[in-house]
Amino acid sequence: MIKLYSKNFNFFLLIIIEQFIFSGTTFLISVLSGRWMTLYDYGLFAIIYSIIIFIGLVQDAIINQPLVIYSSNKYLNNSDELFYKILKILLTILILFIIATSISLVLFDGKLNIILQSMVIAIPGFVMMNFFRRVWHIKQKPLNNIITGLIFLICIVSFFIFYKNKELFSIINVFIAIGISSILCSLLSAYLFKREDKVSIATSDFLQYKEIFVNFFKYGKWALIASIFIWASNDIYYFVLSKYNMNSAGELKLIRNLFLPFIHVIVGINYYLLPRISKKLKNNSTIKFNPVLAMLLIASVIYSITIVIFSETIFDLVYNKRITSIHNLTSSCILIPMLFGGASLFTTFMRASENIRAVFFVHFLAVCISITFWLFVLKTISVYSSILTWNMTFLVIILLYYFYYNARMRHDN
Repeated sequence: MIKLYSKNFNFFLLIIIEQFIFSGTTFLISVLSGRWMTLYDYGLFAIIYSIIIFIGLVQDAIINQPLVIYSSNKYLNNSDELFYKILKILLTILILFIIATSISLVLFDGKLNIILQSMVIAIPGFVMMNFFRRVWHIKQKPLNNIITGLIFLICIVSFFIFYKNKELFSIINVFIAIGISSILCSLLSAYLFKREDKVSIATSDFLQYKEIFVNFFKYGKWALIASIFIWASNDIYYFVLSKYNMNSAGELKLIRNLFLPFIHVIVGINYYLLPRISKKLKNNSTIKFNPVLAMLLIASVIYSITIVIFSETIFDLVYNKRITSIHNLTSSCILIPMLFGGASLFTTFMRASENIRAVFFVHFLAVCISITFWLFVLKTISVYSSILTWNMTFLVIILLYYFYYNARMRHDN
């Protein structure tokens, strides 16, 4: 029996530190923006940030996930060459994106113009930083991510202090800070990666671009569709709320911020688990989920209870006593860390086994069931009803994975 967890305590300690830095920085961005923006502006910030997260999920689907899977098995002996060639493809896509978005800026004004400005400023750096983080995940080198994460944190804090002192804090300037900081991190990662290149594989031509496109498309076509509904299971609530009241979208973001650190840690751990599970499946090794599930359950219960019990105090500290009327809604999120952790772990297993169609159908059905329940059964568009729907979505995801797994077991037997 081969267990999923490693006995190398130092390695997993570095993973936790890395996730703490990146999730802490994301938390800091969200919290300080919540403190210093109006609710309306913060609702718009939540919408833009959600779009950037969606871009990141699309990138994960068509580039990062296939990269993790194939560099861990099929292209294991040519993984560095694969990194270089994917990097060239990614840079080409980003150049085209910048040109297209810049042209679009002259065609739109108002909220849409602000959204486009924020995207063209933040997305290139965000995408590159996301790519290099996955590279270090594949290489199992969390220390490099810690180094770049600290640079990202220092840059963000410096920008925010400058904005606050000069009274320049705005939606656009926040995304300027994110864009520049993430570009600096990406350049540092590129330097670290190049320094480890011992055989000048940048000019190697063992892998053909056509072969890479075929294999990545084979995996990514379903992963791309699945990513849309994975994103929807987390973030569609902002868009529904904003159609009725932009302030409500801001309030939902304020509440969800308190659970972001735990959620980001879970996401990061799953990125490290993905290549390991993939290798075990390739070797037909038995995978034992119980220890990981037990740790997730214990950690999620402790985190959730702490947030709920001290919600009023935490709201006062985090948001400087600006907003206190919605702190009681945190109790409705008490199951989110546990449900999100379980759903994420099962999704990672399905991705590692290249059963991405199951990921798509599970998330598609879960989103459809939950949104239908929200709009036609609850019939109330509010922050509270959106949180209930969020809970329900992850519960349905877990149940569908359970039914799918049992059906596969019966079929195999």
